[in-house]
Amino acid sequence: VPQPFLAAFVGSSCSSRLWFPDRTAAVIDWAARRGIATVLLGGSGDVDFAAEVKALAQARTWSFAGKTSLRELIGIFRRASAAFGPDSGPMHIAAAVGCPVVSLWGATSPERSAPWGSEDLVIAGHADCSPCYRQTCPIGRNCMQEITPEQVVARLISSDARRR
Repeated sequence: VPQPFLAAFVGSSCSSRLWFPDRTAAVIDWAARRGIATVLLGGSGDVDFAAEVKALAQARTWSFAGKTSLRELIGIFRRASAAFGPDSGPMHIAAAVGCPVVSLWGATSPERSAPWGSEDLVIAGHADCSPCYRQTCPIGRNCMQEITPEQVVARLISSDARRR
């Protein structure tokens, strides 16, 4: 993977927390236009989601979904310029190794468990029912639909400025 690169963690233990493949692809394409590669990360249950993101992105993207050990995941986050994705275990791992994390929230609350050191990079989608803490969403994840690729890009730019 070329340097610099962005890490997109695409999965979560609850489907209600997931963002959307087309929006993830839009952020990847923005990064590529700036010479930043992207790797997709997730567990074995996230392989199909990552494949959909990869198919939608115009830019070359590397998918390591379902292919990394915990040790390898730590190594990837240590080398990444920044990371983004929904509330998940990898989000906290990225933060723990000092990677700036743009975290996406809707069904859960960033006030309760935002990634340490990246609280200023939180993006929370709002809906009348959020945070609901439901594992699945019966109404189409309206809270996550509130989060746009442009908001993620703005926070990624902010994370880059913070690192300099």
